[in-house]
Amino acid sequence: MNQIRLEDTRDALRYTQYEVHVPEEIRVRALRSVERMLAIG
Repeated sequence: MNQIRLEDTRDALRYTQYEVHVPEEIRVRALRSVERMLAIG
C-alpha cells in the first residue's frame, strides 16, 4: 500500500502534477455542501 507523505502533497500542489476530473453534477452538489458548511461555521 502506498503512503502519501506531506512532501508529496506539497509537490503535487506546487507543480500541479495531477488533475482530477469531476462530473459537473457532482461538482455543483459538492459546492453547495461546502457553501452551507461555510455559512454555518
